[in-house]
Amino acid sequence: MNKYLAVVVCGVFFLAACGGSPTASLSVPSVSFGDQAVGTASVAKAITLSNTGSAELSIVGIAVPAPFTEINTCGSRLAAGATCTINVTFAPATQGYFTSSVSITDNAEGSPLGRKEIFST
Repeated sequence: MNKYLAVVVCGVFFLAACGGSPTASLSVPSVSFGDQAVGTASVAKAITLSNTGSAELSIVGIAVPAPFTEINTCGSRLAAGATCTINVTFAPATQGYFTSSVSITDNAEGSPLGRKEIFST
């Protein structure tokens, strides 16, 4: 009797803890910074990270390579249905065309999530 009750409670009340899964997605397909003077930082561009799944998203890391930088409001966990913001800036040390992506390592299927290309000239 106790086993049956535990399974029913798990299936009805604790779906996320019993097999639900997180789903990470980003708000935009790309971000463009355009021309930026060497040695100066751009205005930050915001990208929203959403967890549209049924379980908590565990975030291991968020990264962008130089000459881009990021500051985020995500923390290490994002509840199901919640969002956070990743602010990306561009500060070139040399002239050129730079292409990169935001890499998000988490527990969602398909991690790392690195779909957002960042372009700049």
